[in-house]
Amino acid sequence: MDKKAHAFEFVSFNLNASEHKAEFLFRVHFNDSTFEDFMEALTFPKSVLSDVSDNRTVNRMLSDVHLALGFSYYKMYCPKDMIVSTNKLNQVEAKFWTTVYTKGLGQFFYENKIDFKGLINFPVFPEACKDKPASITLNHNKVLVAFGGGKDSLLTHRYLSKDASFAIAEYSLKRSEALDYIANKNNLNHLVVERSPDPKLFEYSKRETVLNGHVPITVINSFVGILTAMLCGYGTIIFSNEASSNYGNAQYLGAVINHQWGKTSEFERMFQDHIKNSLNVDIEYFSLIRPLHEIEIMRRFVEEQIDLSSFTSCNRNFKFTSTLDMNNLWCGLCPKCVFTFLLLSAFTSKEKLVSIFKKNLYSDPSLIQLFKDILGIGAMKPFECVGTPEETIVAMNMAYKKQEYRDDVIMKMFESEIISKNPDIKKLEKKVFAYGDDSLISARFKKLLS
Repeated sequence: MDKKAHAFEFVSFNLNASEHKAEFLFRVHFNDSTFEDFMEALTFPKSVLSDVSDNRTVNRMLSDVHLALGFSYYKMYCPKDMIVSTNKLNQVEAKFWTTVYTKGLGQFFYENKIDFKGLINFPVFPEACKDKPASITLNHNKVLVAFGGGKDSLLTHRYLSKDASFAIAEYSLKRSEALDYIANKNNLNHLVVERSPDPKLFEYSKRETVLNGHVPITVINSFVGILTAMLCGYGTIIFSNEASSNYGNAQYLGAVINHQWGKTSEFERMFQDHIKNSLNVDIEYFSLIRPLHEIEIMRRFVEEQIDLSSFTSCNRNFKFTSTLDMNNLWCGLCPKCVFTFLLLSAFTSKEKLVSIFKKNLYSDPSLIQLFKDILGIGAMKPFECVGTPEETIVAMNMAYKKQEYRDDVIMKMFESEIISKNPDIKKLEKKVFAYGDDSLISARFKKLLS
C-alpha cells in the first residue's frame, strides 16, 4: 500500500562557524504516524566570519535558507500541512513563503498534474511580534556575483570590473568542473558553497510513490547567496537575471507557469521587500542586467570582446554525473545550445560560431522542432532558460540577412514559416533591443549599464 504523508516539518538547523558548515533537518510525517528525516548540509568558504554564530540576524537568515532548501524534500509527497519549528512566521512572512512555494513549484505542479490551489499554506502566528535584530556590518563595495558560467554573469562581472572601487567575487552553489574551468579561464575569484543534499533524496526519487520534478534553483541560490554574503562580509550580492525571464511557458489552472519564475522581476521585488522588512539585513540584492533582453545581452557580450570560448550554458555540463569536455562545452542538442547558437549567429561569423559549437546547428534537421518551439511556432516554449520568441525571430532574421546559412535546413524552415508571413521585424527589434525597467537596480550601479 502506498505511503501517504500529511505534514512536512522544518525541524532544526545549526551553524558551526569554526567548521564553516550549516546543517538543516527536514521531516516528512506519514499518515501511519511514522516519519522520515532528511539532513542537508552547506559548507561555506573558509573566509566565513568566525564571530557570527550567535548573531540573531544570521540565525534569522539561516531559518530562511532552511525554508528555501525545503523545496527538494517537500515535493516528494506534497503534504497539506507545513510545520515550521524553527521560526514563528507573521502574516506577511507566511504569505511570502506560501507564494514563493506555490509559484516556484509551478512547473512541478504542471508536469505532475497537481491541483496547487490552496495546497500550500505556511502557518501564521499572529502573536509573532519580532524585534529587529542587530545587523551585521557589511562592506557594500564588496560585491558577490552569482555565477553560473554563462554569458549573463560574465557580462555582469565585466561591467562591475570597470569600477576599481569594487572588490568582486563570484559565488556558486555546488562546485562543478565546468564552473571551475570557466572561472579560471576568466581569472575570477570564485567562492563555492558546497551543497550536500541528503543521499536518501536520490534514493527516494527512484520510487514510484515519490514525485519528481523541477525546483526553483534561483530562489535557493538567492537565499544561500544572501547568507554567504553575510557570513563573508559582502554588502552587495548581484544576480544576472534578464527581462526575458518574465516571459512564461504555459497556462495551467488559470496561472502562468514560468520555468524561470525565480529569475523574474516579481520574485526579485518580493525578495527585496523581504530582505528589508523581515530580515533587517543591510545588504543590496538585485540583477544588474534586469532591463535587458537576452539578445541585447549577447550583443553587449560580443561587443565587450569577451572570449566566446570562455562560457557555456549547456546543462549537460552541470549535471551531478557530468564529466567536462574542455574541448567541447556545448552538446549541440538541447534548448540552451540552440538558443545560444542562434543568438550568437546574429553577431558572429559562421566560421567562428561553428568552431565554438563543433557543428552548425542550422544544418541539423533533428533540431527543427526545437527551433520551432523556441520561435513560438511549435508546441510550447521549452522548460529551459531561453528567451522570448520575439528575440529569437530577430536574432535568426539577422543571421538570415547575412546569407551565411541560406542553404541550411533550419534557415529554410525559418524562411518558409516566419519570413514568408511578413512579420514586422522592425517592431520586434525595437522591443527586444530596448532598455527596460531598471527600478530594481541599486542607483549607484545603473551607470554601469550606460
